[in-house]
Amino acid sequence: MKHTILILLFFTNSLFASTFTPTDLANLASERAPLIRMQVENKAAATSQISQSRLYANPVFTLQSGSLKTGTQSGSVVDVTINQPIPWPGKRYAEINSAKILDKIADVDLHESKLLVQNATTLLGLEFAVLKELEKHNKERKHRFSVINKYFATRPLPSPKQKVEKSMIETQIKLVESFMFDLETKKKSILKQLEYLSGESNPEVNVSWSAIVPPPAKDSLLPLLDNNPDYQRSKKREELAINRIEQAKYLAKPDIVVGANYRQENVAPVNHFYHANLSVVIPIIDRGQHATENARANARREEANTKLTMLDAELTLDREYQVLLSAHKSTQLFPVKELKNIERQFEDAEDAFKKGRIDVTTFLQTDTQIHESIDLAYSSYLKYFTALSGVGILTGQKLEIK
Repeated sequence: MKHTILILLFFTNSLFASTFTPTDLANLASERAPLIRMQVENKAAATSQISQSRLYANPVFTLQSGSLKTGTQSGSVVDVTINQPIPWPGKRYAEINSAKILDKIADVDLHESKLLVQNATTLLGLEFAVLKELEKHNKERKHRFSVINKYFATRPLPSPKQKVEKSMIETQIKLVESFMFDLETKKKSILKQLEYLSGESNPEVNVSWSAIVPPPAKDSLLPLLDNNPDYQRSKKREELAINRIEQAKYLAKPDIVVGANYRQENVAPVNHFYHANLSVVIPIIDRGQHATENARANARREEANTKLTMLDAELTLDREYQVLLSAHKSTQLFPVKELKNIERQFEDAEDAFKKGRIDVTTFLQTDTQIHESIDLAYSSYLKYFTALSGVGILTGQKLEIK
């Protein structure tokens, strides 16, 4: 009864287990990953700064009280003043523009973080699926080797050659078991990363292993470098540096303070005084001349950095594109779709061995060649999408694998 319940629980969990494509997990990670949540808050803070920059400075309220003596009369005096600083209009607008540009930079940071997290999660999902396929393949290898090993055990009075052949098969079984242990270790590590990024517990990853679409022409990618996050951020920083020049110029404008004052002298008769205040801070010593030069130097630096960033993106694209072409060539030489035919070759070799048509050495050589072909097929598939991800990050494009 206990075993029956366990079996039912296993099939129930399997039935309702969540299955995701790498892209599904990437979409979850783009909302749940800690890095994304941090950048969302950074964006919220930058947006709040725009509202903050639109506010006027707080008014200054002054209350004074004391004794008053005039001639033969004594009394008290109360003095109330309220002053409101009013910035030069252009100065305030320049500060608001700086806050808006910083908000746009926060947008770029958020977009870049989402791009990096999405592509990283997609590749992890694909690698996890690759490891599952390799694990399945090696289980089949181990089973075949075990069957052959049992076949050797049925031989009466084996010859020295047959003993060596049996030893070779047993060694091969141990090598497969070692490889399977490495695969399982990698799977556990990647699974923890997927859970951390996507927020899903023990997600099941499914890949259709569809045919590889040829990479786009390099000329079509060059205009997309304008979407490169580093370049976009550098452009915004250059814009900010130019706006800082405008802000520095307003240091030569006078600061203005307007206010009102009420004074009451409690003597006979009581005296009331009302008057308005106008204060002007005249920029005589500090006219912002050094701040302006500093802002101009920063603007020139950011302009140079923008050009350098684009040049670096072009050079990186050239390098990544060559890797992409190489990976695509490998996927054509070892397509995943033809792995069934390769597996069939192994079955033919196994059948030929059992019938005595080929020896153990030839059988193991065939196994090694087929095993390497399967590894290359999946590693090329992973390498291609890794290179495609690199190109996508350069051009601001999301990687999708379904």
